[in-house]
Amino acid sequence: MDCIPTDEILDALAPQIGQIFFQLGAEIGLSIPTLENIQSNHPHDLAAQNSEVLFTWRKDRSVKPTIRVLVQALVNVGRGSL
Repeated sequence: MDCIPTDEILDALAPQIGQIFFQLGAEIGLSIPTLENIQSNHPHDLAAQNSEVLFTWRKDRSVKPTIRVLVQALVNVGRGSL
């Protein structure tokens, strides 16, 4: 749970998130301007928005991007369970 998620995990998760990429991104610490930029980069592709949110989060090392943090964020936005 304290491991950093692999590309494969993030790629598999992205299509499952649905329309909550903005809430999830905010929950995992991405800024509103970053999320708006992601949305404008992929205006009609939810999976691409979700993928970019996840990969941007993992790249930002201000907080260690662990599976535990991601699971808790998904629970907080109603897309996961512990």
